[in-house]
Amino acid sequence: MNLRRFRIAARLSTGLGLTVAFMIALIVLGIVSMMRINERLEELASKTTVKIWYATMIQDSVHVIDNAILNMIVARKEPTTMMEYVRVMTARKTCESAMEALAKLEDTPYGREMLGRMQQSLEEGEKENSKVIELARAARYRQAAGIFLETSRTTGAVVRQVCSELVGYEKEEANASYLAATRTYRFTSFMFVLMGLTVLGTASAAAVLLTRSITAPLKQAVHVANRLGSGDLSVEIDASGRDETAWLLTAMKEMADKLKKLGEVEHQLVQSQKLETVGRLAGGIAHDFNNMLGVILGNTQLMKMQNPGAQKVAERCTVIESAVMRASDFIRQLLAFSRRQILEFRPVRIDEMVREFEKMMRRMLHENIDMRIVAHSDLALVKVDTAQISQVILNLVVNAREAMPDGGILTIETDVVVIDSGFCYFHPGAKTGTYVVLSVSDTGIGMSPEVVEKIFEPFFTTKETGTGLGLSVVYGIIRQHGGFIDVASEPDRGTRFSVYLPSTTGEAAQGTSRMEGGLMTGSGETVLIVEDDEDLRQTVSDLLALLGYRVLTACDGEEGVRVFRGHSSEIDLVLLDAVMPKKSGFEAYREMDMIRPAVPSLFVTGYNAVHGGNSEEGANGAGVIQKPYSVEVLSRRIREILDGKQPETVL
Repeated sequence: MNLRRFRIAARLSTGLGLTVAFMIALIVLGIVSMMRINERLEELASKTTVKIWYATMIQDSVHVIDNAILNMIVARKEPTTMMEYVRVMTARKTCESAMEALAKLEDTPYGREMLGRMQQSLEEGEKENSKVIELARAARYRQAAGIFLETSRTTGAVVRQVCSELVGYEKEEANASYLAATRTYRFTSFMFVLMGLTVLGTASAAAVLLTRSITAPLKQAVHVANRLGSGDLSVEIDASGRDETAWLLTAMKEMADKLKKLGEVEHQLVQSQKLETVGRLAGGIAHDFNNMLGVILGNTQLMKMQNPGAQKVAERCTVIESAVMRASDFIRQLLAFSRRQILEFRPVRIDEMVREFEKMMRRMLHENIDMRIVAHSDLALVKVDTAQISQVILNLVVNAREAMPDGGILTIETDVVVIDSGFCYFHPGAKTGTYVVLSVSDTGIGMSPEVVEKIFEPFFTTKETGTGLGLSVVYGIIRQHGGFIDVASEPDRGTRFSVYLPSTTGEAAQGTSRMEGGLMTGSGETVLIVEDDEDLRQTVSDLLALLGYRVLTACDGEEGVRVFRGHSSEIDLVLLDAVMPKKSGFEAYREMDMIRPAVPSLFVTGYNAVHGGNSEEGANGAGVIQKPYSVEVLSRRIREILDGKQPETVL
């Protein structure tokens, strides 16, 4: 029986109540039994005494009759005869009454047999005595005396003998009944002692069972508390039952579950912080590396421009330029992970993007992979950089393809969800609101929890030929778009990546093509170059001078402000590095803007440190260009700003 179905107070009350009830019932039963035994003994004693008294009365009556008859014979006087006759009749009446009483009281066969013999002897004696009395009353005393001596006394002796036997029998019967009652009393006493011990044992067993039903869950609660206190959240907690200990264990189980969830959230937060730290490191490395690439690319293009007829030199320079651009693409991937590349946001529909890339994605897949697209046409808009989101889709599709070497099903789904605070609690980085969800799932080999924890770390890969940047780039791009990514995977069951992008309002933007073209020269305009890297500053200065610009230079933001203050009226454009010691490019620009409002400017950055990634949020129309840049791109951007055209962000 599971006592934990009942509350502790109910168990204690019931157990104590039953014990008290059993004890009271036992005491009452004992008292009643003893009273009945005493009553039986008293009844036996009283009955025996009465029967002995009646038997003695009969014996005395017979003796009185014999004496009265004898006196009648001896006295031989009429008055005496009459008086003794009265005594005889009175004794006979007493004897009859005693016999009737004994007949009612006697209930044993042997006693009734003796009463029968006594009755017979009394009747015979009465007949003989009547003859003697008649003879005595007729004054025939001699004849009466002869008959009395022959028969009447003999009959009286028999009656007295029977009376004596009856008295003895009643005494023996009384003793036997007393002994039987005594045995019954002892047996009853033994049974009550046995019942008392049984009740006591049962009560003790019930108390032990009741105590264990309370202490066992409490011991479990102490064990669980110690395990939880030591940080072991895997402890099994049996919270079955309806009593107070079950409530306590249920609360501890809920606490353990919350601690587990909190631990998962903390782990996710640590992972997020670790990725953020790696991202900042990657951004710093990318900044310095882009400066080096800028110097290499700039000097390479200077060599080509300064040696237009040297075919071999041009070919070598082209090889160098190609290598620089490949290195630049690698740096862009690092910047994508660190969320510091410059993006051009515009409102689009994810389902339309998926449809546009469907043919390309199918060409990337093996024939044994069945790709299914479940795209909703009524999705909300998202504000994204289409090139970066396209890279996200392609990276996830390639990742799914590699997870299904023997073929399978690849499913791409789009949907709209509303995220509440409860969801955000278990997904650090998520915010409440409406999101468009892009899910890419496969039926491939899946991943273990240990692998899932590391998949977004840069350079982590389970492939022999992988770079380990694919998913880290996806993570960085999604985070820079204000979204987050969720992963669900089981070994041999497949993987599902769910990308959450915040929805926006407005109309979908039309696609735009990037500007292409050759060099665009200057017309003697003055350009102030503010760059902390000396080699890059010199390279850019030489390039702009070769393009027909007058060049001023400054090694940091403070010097740039001083130079601008001295030549503010003659400077046509300011080319500023975004990140510099002492004073950043943006801080220097703000001071220049106070000296000369709306000065044309072009920010140069190795990563997105100027406008938070939105090229439309520049100060007073300032443009942005990303390192490393070619001389063609630089010349075109400078001309656009100087000629008053809308600047365009170049990635």
